[in-house]
Amino acid sequence: ADGIHLQCRFCGDSIYSSIQCPSGMTGPSMGACTFGQHPGTPYFWDSSCRHGMLGCLADGIHEQCRFCGQGPYAQVPCPAYQLCSFATEPLAPYYWDP
Repeated sequence: ADGIHLQCRFCGDSIYSSIQCPSGMTGPSMGACTFGQHPGTPYFWDSSCRHGMLGCLADGIHEQCRFCGQGPYAQVPCPAYQLCSFATEPLAPYYWDP
């Protein structure tokens, strides 16, 4: 999908409707974290986040905003949109297919 990584795939939208998105997939369009200043730690919207889970409430506002991938949050894997590299974020959903 990104023209760089073979594992980065579009799914479930328009011409990709025959490719089912993985269940529980979240993406940038699923919710938005709100930071006054962009953090150095990767983050994503995780609808499964609950109070007290590691990395959740990353922005201090939304419980579903979650840190991932480095430092104390290294055990929280980052999703595809932290791994795929797009010059412009696509509107179609995508995922990492190992």
